[in-house]
Amino acid sequence: MKKQIALIVTTIILFCFVACQTNAPTENGTLDIGSGVMLHQSEAAFEEGTTVSAEILTQGAIFERAQSAVQAETEKFTVFEITAVKDNVSVQPKASLTVDFPIPNGYSENLTVYYVAENGNKEALATTVNMYKKVASAKLSHFSTYVLVDLEDQPVTSHTHSFGEWESNSDSHWKECSCGQKENSASHTFGDWTVTKEATEIAEGSRFRTCSVCNYEETEVIPTLSHTHSFGEWESNSDSHWKECSCGQKENSASHTFGGWTVTREATETAEGSKYRTCSVCSYINTEVIPKLAHTHSFGSWKNNSSIHWKECSCGQKENSASHTFGDWTVTKEATTSATGSKYRTCSVCKYKETEVIPVISHTHTFNRTSAGLKKGTCDVCGVAMPIYNLGEEIYDRPGENLWLVVNDNGSYDWYYEADSQVVVEDYCNAEFANNYSSYRYPVMD
Repeated sequence: MKKQIALIVTTIILFCFVACQTNAPTENGTLDIGSGVMLHQSEAAFEEGTTVSAEILTQGAIFERAQSAVQAETEKFTVFEITAVKDNVSVQPKASLTVDFPIPNGYSENLTVYYVAENGNKEALATTVNMYKKVASAKLSHFSTYVLVDLEDQPVTSHTHSFGEWESNSDSHWKECSCGQKENSASHTFGDWTVTKEATEIAEGSRFRTCSVCNYEETEVIPTLSHTHSFGEWESNSDSHWKECSCGQKENSASHTFGGWTVTREATETAEGSKYRTCSVCSYINTEVIPKLAHTHSFGSWKNNSSIHWKECSCGQKENSASHTFGDWTVTKEATTSATGSKYRTCSVCKYKETEVIPVISHTHTFNRTSAGLKKGTCDVCGVAMPIYNLGEEIYDRPGENLWLVVNDNGSYDWYYEADSQVVVEDYCNAEFANNYSSYRYPVMD
């Protein structure tokens, strides 16, 4: 009972001294998350805006669960609850972190950090004790309930320091044992600076130097070189002009001073013109469009096609569009039975002249043939010559006489015998004759 009272008093005293520490980074890169618990920071472990805190518990359900888990081994223990919150939601680290737990006064160096799960099971973590710093360190993969247990009645494992590779910060280097013991702590021994990027008048440079002992590399920014402005030719836009240095500094910025306008192309009723003026300071040229001149329609002579007539302005505007008004036809050439004629009529408004062909006068060819009809015959009306075909002596009913075929211009066939003095035209043309005797048709005779 006395041990339990002593445990509670020790825990309360420890809480009073360490729970009010601020959650701020220290010079060696650790973070005080409250109750004396120090967290070795890792940028990859938490997202920006995450708040990490630690609290020493002395009562409540979590304390009682942790007490039940370890009281069989010792009555000297301290319960810690570590949490991480982002946007009011509990989160866990994305990587393992080393945490330093404060060692209360009166604890031995035979200490172990236990993780206690919600079901009451516990897990012993590899623990490094540094009695000089009064901390017990363990690597945690998540945040929950942890108990620092003093196993003073159990044998302490002997320890031989092992100092590995150099460790360093921006000021010094050292070697450190896993128990926290350090040796060979000293300031860096730097060599000469090596320039990696030369500074210019408009951009910083960079350089580095290396500690010859631990190979720590220190980098430094080389300031921009001092600059003397150099202002060159005039620069301009549509409103103003200025001179500018390569560093971006400007001087003599002012509005343009324009002279009078010079016309490069006069405007007309159908096309815009153009003009320009020049700044007397920077020679900037300002150009402008001269609008088209106001237009008054002028309609000239009549224009026409075969259907209508109209008057038209040079701008394309039309007026008085209408169909032609024709007078009577005038014959310029009379038609005959063998030749076409011609005639015309004129629009009384625009004088458009429409012409037409007068067809040939139709008639029926008449022929008066004698025995001289062996030659081509001619029409008594129009004088057109008619072709004659000699079909020989072998056909029709007058052996020894030649039968002749006259092909009319309308496609009919006229037959007569050579010995007839006065031809009486008869139409003997039929499909049977054409089909059966077509091979007997002789060429036209002269």
